[in-house]
Amino acid sequence: MIPDDVVRFSHIFDRHLKDAMRYCFFTRGVEFQRRKAGQLASLIVQIQSKKQDQADAGNSEAANYLLAMEFVAESFRHELEMYVKLKSDDMDGAWDELIYSQSAADHANSAHESVAVPMRDQAERLQRIEDAIFPPQTFMSPGFITRVSHCSICGKSYQDCDHIKGKPYNGELCAEVIEKAEVQEISIVPKPANKHARILAFERGNTKWNQLTLRRAKKEE
Repeated sequence: MIPDDVVRFSHIFDRHLKDAMRYCFFTRGVEFQRRKAGQLASLIVQIQSKKQDQADAGNSEAANYLLAMEFVAESFRHELEMYVKLKSDDMDGAWDELIYSQSAADHANSAHESVAVPMRDQAERLQRIEDAIFPPQTFMSPGFITRVSHCSICGKSYQDCDHIKGKPYNGELCAEVIEKAEVQEISIVPKPANKHARILAFERGNTKWNQLTLRRAKKEE
């Protein structure tokens, strides 16, 4: 059951979100995008506080509902940050913000069914942005054997608990926290689980070049 005060807060959230979404276009002034991203960050803090209150009260439905709101706000905040970094000539940072935005949209879907349709639309829109703005990337995926891991919800060995990773529990998505693993191989894949895992630079002659900008790569790349 969703308490009345959480429903009222959701209406305030919707107004803030709709206002922020007006700035999720490349042509908007970067100063506005920067400010709106900051406002969403403040809104997320409020959501987290209310989510904790509901979790402490044992109202899992409301806590998961607020968790979904948190991820929705995070998705649009990271999208705004992507535009800011594109305009600041930080292309690698912009890519990371895009992937954070995509991940948050996916997590929102998992957290509560109430946001499934709008976040599916958001995920599709972000994919179109990726395809239009960024060149195709070369992704890597590690293959490994997990030796020791625990559940982020109960802390027990993940093999011994009843929680399912990716599912919401009282305002928190379950994750399998890997403590020890043996890497077997690293493969190049077209659709990785983690799009942060990509080749940042390529080598030509004795020089490395950035995959996104085609400029001379920095030493850490």
